[in-house]
Amino acid sequence: MDKEAYKKYICRICGFIYDEEQGDADGGLAPGTRFEDIPADWTCPLCGVSKLDMILLEDYFQQQHASASVSRLHLRVNHSDEKNAIVIIGAGIAGWALAAELRAHELARPIILIAAGSADYYPKPSLSMAFSQQRHVDELVEISGHDKALELNVVLREHTRVVAINTKRKRVLSTRGSITYGDVVLAVGAEQIPLQVDGDACNEVLRINDLQSYQTLRGQLQRPGQRITIIGAGLIGCELAEDLTTGGFEVTLVDRMTRPLKQLLPAPIAESLRQRLTRRGIGFLPNMEINRIERSAGSYLLQSSGGQNIRSDVVISALGLRPLTRLARKAGIDFQFGIKVDPETMQTSQAHVYALGDCAQVHQTCYAYIEPIHRQAISIVASLSGERRPFQEIAPLIRVKTPSLPLSVCPPPTGSSAGYWKILDTDAQGYHMQYLVSDVMVGFALSGNFTHLANRLYAEIKQRVQALSAEQAVQEKVSA
Repeated sequence: MDKEAYKKYICRICGFIYDEEQGDADGGLAPGTRFEDIPADWTCPLCGVSKLDMILLEDYFQQQHASASVSRLHLRVNHSDEKNAIVIIGAGIAGWALAAELRAHELARPIILIAAGSADYYPKPSLSMAFSQQRHVDELVEISGHDKALELNVVLREHTRVVAINTKRKRVLSTRGSITYGDVVLAVGAEQIPLQVDGDACNEVLRINDLQSYQTLRGQLQRPGQRITIIGAGLIGCELAEDLTTGGFEVTLVDRMTRPLKQLLPAPIAESLRQRLTRRGIGFLPNMEINRIERSAGSYLLQSSGGQNIRSDVVISALGLRPLTRLARKAGIDFQFGIKVDPETMQTSQAHVYALGDCAQVHQTCYAYIEPIHRQAISIVASLSGERRPFQEIAPLIRVKTPSLPLSVCPPPTGSSAGYWKILDTDAQGYHMQYLVSDVMVGFALSGNFTHLANRLYAEIKQRVQALSAEQAVQEKVSA
């Protein structure tokens, strides 16, 4: 095939771009694989949806600013029926996913979506791929909040902050008045953990968690060669480091741990990643804690607790996420590190109040990835429709966006301390490792050439969890 004839497709859900010329080595697709030849069981490497949720990249750019003045949904919705309204607080991936699922289920109730910002829809994973994909900030927005609200027949209250939820009177109190609800859903997400440092520049550290903060970062990147220090070598830190290096910037990762992604990856793979990042030109400073940041001669001076100094033009904090629970706490809703929900319905401790996404705690886990968020939305819609579709607690398949070393990880369930990591195979490029409990695989980590095994191994884990869930349901019926 002529190189000029190759096409690119983009995932509507997360923004992953499939290039026919490059294929998807991690997913077992050789370079040159035509989109129509992709097997039906292939899934998007970032969010896990099928190729049915992908469109031509050129069509995507044509559609992203197109008006949706006539709703594609022809449900008769009485928007004045406020007492029956479903109010969604939060307009990130979780909030919009729920609104779309409600309308796909043809639930003809009024939907009011409250957003602190403009509610523009964009795939959040794109924030750590923009330089490698050569996309400007305005190209990351798929559709404006206004147009998406029209498309889904939703009443949008943008630039509105929720102050409190009165669960007794079933009202949401906001900076633009109060709203009566029939059911309310918290889709408020999570925030970057603040960096606790001293110094006159401590408030100038960037935390990248949404399009607005990413736009601020891009505004500070004026020229190739600028020095960027990222504090925290977790998922966000490593992915940003790789992408910013593609943009020609000099990147240094600083972390308290000895290796990048140490909490996610087994030691051999984490060490391989450290070596690959170093070869890529990314500095990695382990066992270091920054305690002071000062302005100095037009840049920043970072001081560590060990007495080391780092000069940087831009400083980014990437210490991880913590669920936003303020509204739940004020409303008397049970919470721990996240907002506690029942996986059967995704309902909180208060009737008619639900939660999903990064903020929702299912037993001891918050599911902060796109694929489980969509399954949580399905559970909520089923509950609101009088049906039963429990959320299955399946660890997500994580494809880390580090081109230096392809990585696919399904972390073991929270609390699997009785298991251990085992190397099943290895070569010069990577590892095939599994986390075993009583000789049963409950998680895996793949790097290099072994990432093509991810879909098959993940299918095994999902089938096992689904079988156990079905068996448990049968036992509950028998007991009843």
